Amino acid sequence: YSFDREDFVSITTAANGTKKANENKTGYKGIGFKSVFTDSEQVYISTGGYQFKFDKKDPIFQDFDRFYLENHPMIRTEEDKRIFLDMYRDSRMQFDGIRSIPWQLEPIWSDTFPCDLGEDFTSSNVAIALKIGTNKIQGPNGYCAAIEDIIRNPKFMLFLRNTKRIDFNGKSVSKKVKDGVIIIKNSFNADKVECFKREDFEAKISNDIFENFGIDLRITVDKSDEGTGKILEAKFVDLDDQEFENIPKKIAINSSTSISFAVPLDDNGSVMPKLHREEISMFAFLPTLVKDFKFPFFVNANFILDPPRQRILGDNPWNFYLMQEIAKCIVLWSASLNFKKDKNALNVLVSEYFAEDIADTKQLAQHFNISYKNALESESFVLNHKGGLSKLDEIALDLPGFSNFVGPDIFCQIMGTDRCLP
Repeated sequence: YSFDREDFVSITTAANGTKKANENKTGYKGIGFKSVFTDSEQVYISTGGYQFKFDKKDPIFQDFDRFYLENHPMIRTEEDKRIFLDMYRDSRMQFDGIRSIPWQLEPIWSDTFPCDLGEDFTSSNVAIALKIGTNKIQGPNGYCAAIEDIIRNPKFMLFLRNTKRIDFNGKSVSKKVKDGVIIIKNSFNADKVECFKREDFEAKISNDIFENFGIDLRITVDKSDEGTGKILEAKFVDLDDQEFENIPKKIAINSSTSISFAVPLDDNGSVMPKLHREEISMFAFLPTLVKDFKFPFFVNANFILDPPRQRILGDNPWNFYLMQEIAKCIVLWSASLNFKKDKNALNVLVSEYFAEDIADTKQLAQHFNISYKNALESESFVLNHKGGLSKLDEIALDLPGFSNFVGPDIFCQIMGTDRCLP
């Protein structure tokens, strides 16, 4: 899709994106357009009839009169100009070029683009070019090496729903979904093909849920639609009504949040829940660097991360809530796989509780462990010999294997138990 008017307005204003209520758009995750300015002072964009640039070095930013007076909608006459200059006399005297202007929010129309971009630049729905410099692109620490390193193991594509293909330096990574199976083809890694199954869960969000979970987090509604009651503006606060500024307000206006699991499949389509020892299993739509929690599959959720977007904040109550929901969803997922007679259904379960003696992750581990224990005890997830699902305390074990000779029903009768065999 091309940019529409709202998209154009959103990238030229601060913290005013068009993706506030849509968790399925990348901008919702805090990976916003403004990140292009991290290493670039010239950005060119062509989309939907718009041709413009953001250019820190453009001469217009060095001239107060040209920047503020040209094309100003409220300045039509010389008298308007005189009044404006009189009103902003001090600002004009103190004007210091680019230091006085947020150039990242000031688009400049471009009738033409640099020849280096080629004729095809304007043929795509959306084309964005950054002028970075050779020294930042090439070399062992340059963008090329970093991008190839990421794409060589493209698990991040599992959770970016609208990303279907990435082409880079003559190679590509593609993703397609067929019969519920995600197929990733990767020419960066000897034309490797991997198949995954993704399971998505919708975790409800409400103050009652937070209270029942024992989490010191609440939603305060600032604005709602009078007709429909739909929440338009809201925020997260603690029990003293102090706002959690690092939890996006965008999350607060939704009634649920998505949690997703992804697991490799074997040749027979059965899940293979076992990752390599050094493989990162926790995602916030892009990989984190969290190694304290090892799951036998990939986990994705709207975690609140530190500023470099690498670690999950260990003292954030929203993350506590997510860890509790993840624990419960794992058991429900195992039940679903067991119901489908998947031979590895129980292997998606976390084999042991997470350590609670590490300061940075102690609270996250505690919230996960409590919820996981409750789910294991309360949910029916073990496939029994009758083809149904049972709770743990409804299962009997036949370690000597007598039921192999007399059958499971007769074995349970002999043992005088109402329990079932797995």
